[in-house]
Amino acid sequence: MQVINRRNVQVRSERNLPYVSVQKESLYFTQATVEQFDMRIGMYVQFLNDDKSWFFFLTDDPDGFVLGPMSAGLRIHSGPLVRMIKQQFKVNAGQSFYLHETPRNIKGAKLIEIAFGSPVIKIVSKPRVAKS
Repeated sequence: MQVINRRNVQVRSERNLPYVSVQKESLYFTQATVEQFDMRIGMYVQFLNDDKSWFFFLTDDPDGFVLGPMSAGLRIHSGPLVRMIKQQFKVNAGQSFYLHETPRNIKGAKLIEIAFGSPVIKIVSKPRVAKS
């Protein structure tokens, strides 16, 4: 039997969930993504597409897309890649999508799925009105 309390439960919020944001000409990986999948500046990323699902894996192959710095995360700057994603999934700039590791490996690297069917929903609270 396991005791569950505040010390051993990892609280997940939007800030510490792994997801990728589709920007105008870049894919932005959050800091939580970078930490969870051990991503670093200068690493390369390759994508797999089977029509309905997209996956990626980290590689040292320079044919991949290079990870570059961005505040609190990393990014891939590639207009053609972003346009391909936007066209296939009818995605708008600024939308974010969850990532999860699959049990499969490609060339010895973890295969990570981009859940384009599950956009991150940003909850915006209404501003509080002061009572008079």
